Amino acid sequence: MKRAAAFRVTAGLLCALLLCGCVGTGPGDTTAPTEGENAVSWMEDHGVPIPEYVTSEATDRNRALAQEMYTQLLQTPMIEFTYGGKLFSQDMDSWETSVQEMTDGTAVTYTHKETGVAVQLQYYLYADASAVEWKIRIRNTGEQNSPVIEDFCMLSAAFETKGNTSLFYTRGANATTDDFMPVTVSLKNGDSTAITCNGGRSSSGVMPFFNLYTAKDKGYIGAIGWSGQWKAEVRKADGVVSVQARMTDSSFYLEAGESVMLPSMLLLPWEGDAQDGHNDLRRYLICHHTPLVQDGELPIGPVSFGVWGSSGADDQLGYVKAVKNREMGYDVFWIDAGWHGDGTRISKDTFDSIWFENAGTWTDIEALYPNGIEKVAKAANESGLGFLLWFEPERAFKGTQLLEDHPDWFLSNPNDPDNFLFNLGNETAREWLCDYIAGLIHEYGVNIYRQDFNIEPLDYWRRADGDNRSGITEMKYIEGLYLYLDGLLERCPGLIIDNCASGGRRLDFECLSRSVSLFRSDYQCYTDTSTAESCQMQIYGLNYWLPLTGAASMGRTDTYNFRSNYGFSIQTPNVISKYDEQTPLTQEFKKVREYYLGDYYPLTGCTFDQSGWFAYQLHRTDLGSGFICAFRRMQEENESITVKLSGLKAEKTYQVVISDTGEEFTSTGEKLMESGFTITIERKKDSRAIFYEEVGDAT
Repeated sequence: MKRAAAFRVTAGLLCALLLCGCVGTGPGDTTAPTEGENAVSWMEDHGVPIPEYVTSEATDRNRALAQEMYTQLLQTPMIEFTYGGKLFSQDMDSWETSVQEMTDGTAVTYTHKETGVAVQLQYYLYADASAVEWKIRIRNTGEQNSPVIEDFCMLSAAFETKGNTSLFYTRGANATTDDFMPVTVSLKNGDSTAITCNGGRSSSGVMPFFNLYTAKDKGYIGAIGWSGQWKAEVRKADGVVSVQARMTDSSFYLEAGESVMLPSMLLLPWEGDAQDGHNDLRRYLICHHTPLVQDGELPIGPVSFGVWGSSGADDQLGYVKAVKNREMGYDVFWIDAGWHGDGTRISKDTFDSIWFENAGTWTDIEALYPNGIEKVAKAANESGLGFLLWFEPERAFKGTQLLEDHPDWFLSNPNDPDNFLFNLGNETAREWLCDYIAGLIHEYGVNIYRQDFNIEPLDYWRRADGDNRSGITEMKYIEGLYLYLDGLLERCPGLIIDNCASGGRRLDFECLSRSVSLFRSDYQCYTDTSTAESCQMQIYGLNYWLPLTGAASMGRTDTYNFRSNYGFSIQTPNVISKYDEQTPLTQEFKKVREYYLGDYYPLTGCTFDQSGWFAYQLHRTDLGSGFICAFRRMQEENESITVKLSGLKAEKTYQVVISDTGEEFTSTGEKLMESGFTITIERKKDSRAIFYEEVGDAT
């Protein structure tokens, strides 16, 4: 098959060719790409400066609390572990402390005087933030294996609490009706609760974010920066609430000279309005955990036209032409799975097993792409569209080429004997894979690289651990994942990485530092059974934590369903026949998406059933404007609801425009926040998009 032999290029040879410029792109390509060969107008036009309010106003809310916490952490770390049978916090005299100033922070290292094991905590307190973050690395600087390190908690803290104590979090992605549903657990004296993810993917089941209320108007927002398995436990006793967060597997020794990275931790103390704390977190993630594109700008989420990979070049070129001719306003042409394999079996759609079983043979199928998939990318680029292509490099199915060529690069699991996990903790294997995939990205003309991950890695990691080495494989794998993603960004300047993982199952802040989420849940794949109301739940729950996630519209072109999937970006499958319905929605979405960089205010509660109203507000302080989206559900009898806005300036006047009806009115910020205004929707299962902007001083 075409380009199949590329798998057998050795890592050293490929690196040498890349360095000398003989190979610029990938397998089978012996010429370096010309300057700007894969550039496209959409990529050049779709960056936006970080909003000024994000970097200025965050210091006005809860900043003093963060500064106080930072000072305390430099003296007393919020970690805990057992080393050689002794608890770290009770054996501090056995550790020597050293301090080193860093840009935006301080590194504190605790070195065991007898064995030379060093635990380094890198603390960050940015001038534009009200959160403290720390990263953890353990090194064995001694000359022999260390004693066992057990039950390492990257967060171990206790806070005074009043009568109102609760833990607020959201479910993660399960591709079910309750994806990202908020959950509140109230804690009485003696109560405890725990949250954890599933199967080794950080937001599978539960999101790695929480808000611990120590009073009605006070608390701590926590975020776990780890793309593997984590657990957080909360206990309340005698006026104190304690919280511990850790890897679920952590009992290991380190070999002489060995170093491992542990989960990162973020803690944001807040007082007053909890929603202000959540918006401070959103601002923090925009500033410090969102990958930047050209000129240091944030990426703007695309409106994407999606096709299945096995539709083939002829159909895809036809779609590109139709999208251009009809001026439908799309930004990106999206090819999902099904394009790859040895050509012996071709996938029909997402619901067959063939694309799944072809993972591990990463060449385009010649019968589908006789002139190469790059021809589709070129046509998309020439039509002003970016090009997105799906991959799943961390998994290989039995019998596929990469697994056959390099079986020693994979981890196995007898409970899933057909699937193998590419070991990103193997440096040689990882560097080869990074070079190879980067080569395909260049050769195929990919602007957005979509990385899927349809396997639960936890049992693979556990089975690979040696005696007294529990957690080592996971730690090295997760660090390897970050090095792999960083390597792609270095090798492919301007590349955007789409973080998929079975739809939204790696939404932790470390992974999101390197990628964006264009498809927050695979629930939207099941168009026959998925509901708009459950998609609304995803907006409601995720926006407490993450400003930038996208979804699919499920091919539906009515306003109620389309708006139920708003976010940072949106993808539609084939809607060419409905272009007259789709085009106005695309235009509206392009107006809306800038507000997802703003502050989030839920205006109602939200469930996934058919009754009630759902409404939310997004506000850009720097623009003096915002967006409100409201839904009257099928079983809601009341045709009106009054909502009170937040974040406005009381002394200013705002013009409010209801885009569906054309109705306009002006009101003061004070009235909109104190008394609110009424939204009326005469029909059940209908929605309203409402825009407002500051127009002058109140008289």
